[in-house]
Amino acid sequence: MAEPDERVALRDFWEVLEATRAEVEAAVEAAAAKVPSMAALMASMSPETREAQRRLSLAQQRAVLLEGRWDEYLADLRQQGAAYAQMGIEFRDWFGLLGTYRSNVRRHVLPDLDARRVGILWGMDRFTGVAMAEIGESYIAMKEDIVRRAEAEVARFVDLFQNASMGMVIWHLDEPGDPGSFRLVTANPAAARVSGTELLGAVGRQVRELPGDSRAPYLDLWLATLADRAPRSWTAVQGDDPETRRSFAAQCFALREDHLGVLFEDVTERQRMAARLDHHVRELERSNRELDDFAYVTSHDLKSPLRDVRNLVSWITEDVGATLPPTSAQHLKLVNDRVQRMEQLLDDLLEYSRVGRTVDESRPFTLREVLDSVLALQAPPEGFTVALEGDDYTLCTPRMPFEKVLRNLIGNALKHHDRAEGRVVVRADAAGDDRIEVRVTDDGPGIRQEFHERVFRVFQTLRPRDEVEGSGVGLAIVKKTVELFGGRARVESEGRGTAVVFTWPLRWAVTGA
Repeated sequence: MAEPDERVALRDFWEVLEATRAEVEAAVEAAAAKVPSMAALMASMSPETREAQRRLSLAQQRAVLLEGRWDEYLADLRQQGAAYAQMGIEFRDWFGLLGTYRSNVRRHVLPDLDARRVGILWGMDRFTGVAMAEIGESYIAMKEDIVRRAEAEVARFVDLFQNASMGMVIWHLDEPGDPGSFRLVTANPAAARVSGTELLGAVGRQVRELPGDSRAPYLDLWLATLADRAPRSWTAVQGDDPETRRSFAAQCFALREDHLGVLFEDVTERQRMAARLDHHVRELERSNRELDDFAYVTSHDLKSPLRDVRNLVSWITEDVGATLPPTSAQHLKLVNDRVQRMEQLLDDLLEYSRVGRTVDESRPFTLREVLDSVLALQAPPEGFTVALEGDDYTLCTPRMPFEKVLRNLIGNALKHHDRAEGRVVVRADAAGDDRIEVRVTDDGPGIRQEFHERVFRVFQTLRPRDEVEGSGVGLAIVKKTVELFGGRARVESEGRGTAVVFTWPLRWAVTGA
């Protein structure tokens, strides 16, 4: 019998399909309901969605069977095949529905098989064959793509597992509740380096078959982790000899199907370093306490003979009176001045050694309040003015260190001025969201560039001590105090006039000091 004309056969098939559509759709839906994966898919679709899908399918079938337009229908089938693959619906489940579809059509065509009915069957086979080939090809392509992506992901995890610097091992619990039945599945090279190459030889063996205690405490952690899926951490110690003992930081986490992942790294050196650091901290605290005691005792003990010298000079002056030659009187005055300078030096050294040892509680204060306090204790000489320019910031830090810095800078500006009149200006500007930059500027003689760093060193003065009384510690105290609060101090001077600039926090937590 000759092969029917395709267009005629497809139109005839459309007529039969239209006549049997309700029966065919009901039979296919009943068959799909018996396949769990298809039944779940149907249950997830609302009646409106299913009806919209039915109308779309009907329009696409009409376009194929009556008009010969396949493209839209085949594209939709490809999407369905890919979707079935992604949802994990097995090929055999939805391919089996084709048999139900065909059997219902055949009942209306057979047994009176003439040329027209043969054409109907051929049209049905042609239609369903092309459709299933298209959807099957898409399904298989998607499955292959899923497999390729899964293999690539597995390869990445294998690379990570093999090249990780931490030791990684995977165990499987062969018998639920029995910690001795944990079987070593695999271990990465880092695990072998840390634990010894014998670990690789233990692959495939259970804990009870390995050297050691099969009831080690961490095994209970492993069981608990598999039970509640919550990761756990612990520290394991290997060896009894303190010289060779090793410590490991370990953690475990649950994997699928009673598998357990364990990560660990050797932290022996880290712990030893922490112990050494703790020892050094204790030694530093002890040294600081001794330094405090030494500074106080030294200052007290050295001041005692100085007071004796001062008293002796005073007694000599009183005893000799007007008979003391002018030269000797000048010498005694010089001795008295040197004693006073020595006492000031001891006080400054004691203050420098105590910077940062104790920090008061942070309290709010303004720049103006601190400046007024400084000037109340250290009034400018006649002919000199000290002014605040710019914004008056409110700070919340320990007040005394800030006041000490300002007092030293203003005192230096007044003390080292070379004229009978002068002006000192204090100004603050924002230096970011959390700090200010304070500038103390004078119109004095200035400081040459090569001395800008030197002036912050202990005992450094730029003028002879016979001309200006000073210990050379003031700016060192400023620098140390400013750095204690996370700031920086610098000198700006070109020609006449000097500005000492420092940064200070707007807020400061005492615990951070």
